[in-house]
Amino acid sequence: MFLRTSVFTIAAAVSSQEYITELHLPPLKLVLVALCQAASFDAAIIICSEIGGVFPVPFSFFTVAPIFFGFSVFLRLVVDRRVLFNRQDPAKARFLRHQAFRLVDLYGFGPPILFAYAGLAYLYRQVSIGYQLLLTMALQVVKSLGKRGMWQRAQIAPNGDDLACEHVSICIHFFHALFTSSFLQRSKSTLPMLLLLGWSIGYDLVSIFVLRRSMQRAEMTWLRVSEERRKVGKRAFIRQASLFFESQPTNSSPQTLGLSVPVQSSYRRHRVAASAVRQQLQSQTTPHSIKAINATEETWLVEITRLFHRRETILVRLYVDLFVPCVYLIFVTTMMHLTNRQYLKTLQDVHLESLALRMAAQVATKLFTFGILCRLLGSDQDEPKPLEHLACILEIQQLTFHVKLALIALTLFDFSLMHLGHDLTFKFDWIHK
Repeated sequence: MFLRTSVFTIAAAVSSQEYITELHLPPLKLVLVALCQAASFDAAIIICSEIGGVFPVPFSFFTVAPIFFGFSVFLRLVVDRRVLFNRQDPAKARFLRHQAFRLVDLYGFGPPILFAYAGLAYLYRQVSIGYQLLLTMALQVVKSLGKRGMWQRAQIAPNGDDLACEHVSICIHFFHALFTSSFLQRSKSTLPMLLLLGWSIGYDLVSIFVLRRSMQRAEMTWLRVSEERRKVGKRAFIRQASLFFESQPTNSSPQTLGLSVPVQSSYRRHRVAASAVRQQLQSQTTPHSIKAINATEETWLVEITRLFHRRETILVRLYVDLFVPCVYLIFVTTMMHLTNRQYLKTLQDVHLESLALRMAAQVATKLFTFGILCRLLGSDQDEPKPLEHLACILEIQQLTFHVKLALIALTLFDFSLMHLGHDLTFKFDWIHK
């Protein structure tokens, strides 16, 4: 247990450093801090086990999460005290403290959303099929409210140029994918399972349809732009516009852009262009020989910024929705071929073949929608291929991203079935029953 917790805390610490570069720690110091955080989590689990008389206590994550989170924040404040409370540069220290507390607020918003998902998952298997439809709708409301709350907390950098958009997309849809997979593991009725899968497919298809309409609208706006700049192509125009905007002061923030999305694209050329489209352009000529941006071109830059942000969000969401059932399918398939699976008490009342088929069905549905999205995005020759774009989004924290997702998914796998604690006597009495 300590090894799994240690790997998770190290991966989380490495990925969190990408948000505030001034708080980077040396590798050895980072590992030591992460090990202390992991030890505090396991110690809290053991204390709860001594009180409850079972190891580990069911839903122990929600029991010890506040203690673990508070200790982790206190430990990082102690480690980074020279930077966060620098008396020689109080203005910078105040700014870094503001960013650090915004990051803490962002991370602290995740456990309540996960707790809400866990509560809905518990109610889902207790009520009848008719109420399960209402809970499915309530689940979408929780996801929307959670995403909106995290978006508001995700603007850590002043100019919005950070990785918070990936964090929000990953967290919310990862929790949603965990809920869906967990319900498919516990469900004993076919109709609710088909209802949840059908709702998921419908939601994905509607998102892809909205993305397609946005692409068509941006293309129509570009046709009007190309009539005025017949000798400039899309990529050339964006490149020249980016060079033009780089020569201008860029003090605008996402809240002053007039955009409906708070974070711009991961592609720098689109991000730079979008961060300056609402500025008052005084000059009519630039050193890069490009005319001032008119209203039509400004509208098109705003539309492609929204389009790229929507494109990235859907890519990450469908990838996470596909990643979680794949992890469960690999785990269940592996356990089917292991002879020592009888010693795992959580699998005693589970039909692994049926569970593998359910996970395979979820993987197949997600592959179907992900394939439709890739086909749609691949039809645009002027933009990067969908898999290349996804690799660009996950490039900075690809390893830690997959490690965190896999460890959380496997940790919650025990509680998604029937958890009665581990037999520390190693007598395995249930085998002889």
